[in-house]
Amino acid sequence: MIGRSTLAGSVEIATSPTCEVITSLGEAIGRCCQFQGGGNPTVVLPEGLHVVDEAPLELCSDLTIIIDGYLKFTNDESLFPILPPLPSYGIGRDVPSNFTFHPLIRGEGVKNVVLKGMGTVDGSGLPWWVKHFAGNMSVSRPPLMEFLYSDGVSIEDLVIKDSPFWTIHPYASSNIRINNITVQNPPVAPNTDGVDVDSCTNVTITNSQFYVGDDGISIKSGLNGAGRDFDMPSSNVHIENITVHPLIDNLSTNGISIGSEMSGGVRNVTVRNL
Repeated sequence: MIGRSTLAGSVEIATSPTCEVITSLGEAIGRCCQFQGGGNPTVVLPEGLHVVDEAPLELCSDLTIIIDGYLKFTNDESLFPILPPLPSYGIGRDVPSNFTFHPLIRGEGVKNVVLKGMGTVDGSGLPWWVKHFAGNMSVSRPPLMEFLYSDGVSIEDLVIKDSPFWTIHPYASSNIRINNITVQNPPVAPNTDGVDVDSCTNVTITNSQFYVGDDGISIKSGLNGAGRDFDMPSSNVHIENITVHPLIDNLSTNGISIGSEMSGGVRNVTVRNL
């Protein structure tokens, strides 16, 4: 069936008849993730503004989200669960604490996930950046999208903007495909890399543009002893037809950066037409 919510603003569910009409994007994803009837349930956000003023989104396997509207996330810290640092770092990357905020969109141990569409994903990063510059962060800022221990993730055709921290962060995952996206973060937005490939294998990033406050694409594999103990290099990374163009020279942006966190190693990286 195709369902339209009355509260979230015309969220559509294109999936099996067992998926009911829902009232928010998070609930839509939750209902689709409970579907056990086979096939690939799809959540569709049509044109228009969709505000996520609830907890961050947790994805599941075999899920497609088509974003054709404007998806804007809350910046209310009280709605973000606090997580331990990643094992290959052992510490938060934004502040030296043992805690980090839950990413805005997260998938752990998922397979065959697709995020695509002609719309925009807005991370509402400004209040996070202001707190960072003021030195008022005690918990590390969240990435906009993070996939951990996952296989077969595709992100394509979207505009992704104003991330609180790193924008797209695949971690300890394989078979990642990113194509034809545009990432827009102001040049003054701290640490807002476009894509951070982190201890991943078989990654393809193509036909994309990055206007960001730090590196366009960074290839990582953990920090110091924690990275060496985790011992998972980034390998088989193919990057082609990429534009990295900050609006001003902020003395920080690199087109492609290997590191600085790369204690687990980096192997077999190909870059063409940068």
